[in-house]
Amino acid sequence: MPAKTKSTAKPAVNRWAQRLDTAIGLHVRARAWRTRGRLRKAQRACFASLRILRSNRASPPQLVASVHQTLGSLYEGKGQYEDAERSYRRTLRALDEVTGFPHLVDARFAAMLKLANLLRVCARYKEAALLLRNARSLAQRVPGSKARMLSTVQNNLGILYKDTGKYAAAARLYQRALRKLEQDEHPNLLSLAALYHNLGGLEHARGRYARGEPLARRSVILRERALGPKHPAVAADLSALAALLDGQQKYDESEPLYLRAIAIFRRCGDPYELAVNYNNWAAVRLARRDYVTAARLYRYAIRVKKQLFGPSHPGVATTLNNLALVYLEAGRRVEAKSLLRHARRVLNQSLGASHPKTVSCNANYRAVMSGGPRLAGVARL
Repeated sequence: MPAKTKSTAKPAVNRWAQRLDTAIGLHVRARAWRTRGRLRKAQRACFASLRILRSNRASPPQLVASVHQTLGSLYEGKGQYEDAERSYRRTLRALDEVTGFPHLVDARFAAMLKLANLLRVCARYKEAALLLRNARSLAQRVPGSKARMLSTVQNNLGILYKDTGKYAAAARLYQRALRKLEQDEHPNLLSLAALYHNLGGLEHARGRYARGEPLARRSVILRERALGPKHPAVAADLSALAALLDGQQKYDESEPLYLRAIAIFRRCGDPYELAVNYNNWAAVRLARRDYVTAARLYRYAIRVKKQLFGPSHPGVATTLNNLALVYLEAGRRVEAKSLLRHARRVLNQSLGASHPKTVSCNANYRAVMSGGPRLAGVARL
């Protein structure tokens, strides 16, 4: 009888090993398809891989975590933020099951950053800040990778501080992260590109467009070289550069960059980035007095942002403010007042009264209520 048990156990082990290999192969293919922008195929491969892994309690938790993280990034890219959050949290839970493996610290750190970034995009700033502080504590406990990990988390904290209007704090973190990277003999070029992108974005938020332009150009060059001209990260860089050029009224240069970024985001199916770029492109059309197109683009951006985040997100409010400018130019003052009233209420609640965007929107509302001429004293956000 014991011999029979051994003989039946061995084929069972071999069958599971084969199924595990299949699950691994499916995940590898999913990541490759994601890179090529074939998101549906990538998602199906992740589902198939997870079905296999869930069928056996002996499945390696680190593999389960990795598949959930890939699935989360796919959901996030399609604007399915609740599903993305669920997948990222499952990633962290799976990694919690594995202790005593130092090489998995990197995986946990990456998952924490993914989730924190998602929470930031959804304007859940306190939750994002807590997660990033925890990630920083984790990085400080890792001797070998400490400098690289700290640089990454400082960059992410900088983005959060910029979004919440703490520009000086963001600048300090970005510069600290940049110094750490530049001290490295062989700095990660993609990490450098991300920092240049974010530094350029900070200068844009501060209204220092000419200072931000060379930073954004460096980011475009580095990421195009590393990822090719059609990658979504390159599209984000093109959009950031376009916004800085737009701020300097270089519309002939900025508009083609927006259109190129939109074409890439449309192909990879990222609704959030499309909405952001339609909002920005609308500003160029407004500056060129193409009010019909500007209004149409702003309305599209508002509709998408509401679908993704609901009506109380600061991103919705900024675009409402911008659409109000078009209505003012068209003489639709009553509608403009209504939009600005709603925008300022959302910004006061989500960002606080001292945030630069809230201050600008409140000033816009007061300018319109005073009955001044059209766009006098009214600013785009």
